[in-house]
Amino acid sequence: MEYPVALAESVTVLPRGPGWWYEPKYDGHRLVMHRTAETTRCHTRSGCTVTSAWLDLAVAGQAVLRPGTVLDGEAVVWVNGQLSFSAAQARGNSTARRSAALTAEYPANFVVWDCLQVDGVELRRRPYTERRAALLEVLDGVPPPIQATPASDDPDVALAWYEHLPAQGCLRTTAVSHTSCWSDASNAFLWVFWAVSRPYGRWAWSWRSTPVRVGSPGGCREC
Repeated sequence: MEYPVALAESVTVLPRGPGWWYEPKYDGHRLVMHRTAETTRCHTRSGCTVTSAWLDLAVAGQAVLRPGTVLDGEAVVWVNGQLSFSAAQARGNSTARRSAALTAEYPANFVVWDCLQVDGVELRRRPYTERRAALLEVLDGVPPPIQATPASDDPDVALAWYEHLPAQGCLRTTAVSHTSCWSDASNAFLWVFWAVSRPYGRWAWSWRSTPVRVGSPGGCREC
């Protein structure tokens, strides 16, 4: 089974106008969480299995998510009140032997921005607003470490995130069209994905996708 995920490309202008939604983007490791009837598996954006590296998140997902749920988001680690990419990288790239020690040292959170499947029903052909509503319903009442990312249709809020959140390690802001969904013709993920990276001062977008083949062997080194 494949779950394509959006990747970013640089542009220079924040999209504005009716139908645009904005979300913070976090400095961590991209993670797809798949809650099956029996277990919960974690995968990288290329489909490598990394459940052992993020076992605390998998255990949390097993406890609170309904079977047949697939979530796309970012595994992040807070250190001294800031997101630490180096800590997330250490967690994501850990071996099974090191995983337990790193989990105790750097407990993780899973910040979710998309719901690809719920109760076994595929949502990838649904528009963003429907997928967002499904995400909020799935995570309603769910405590940390799993939580939905904030979202707003106000560009001024997006600019405020850009100005103030980098101090906490949120280096980018994303924007997505409210109608974005899967293409019936090509089965390509048409989620228009914008981001601003403060160190480079550029907005970024993508309507490309990378297929995530669930169940690929582990050992990946990526974020």
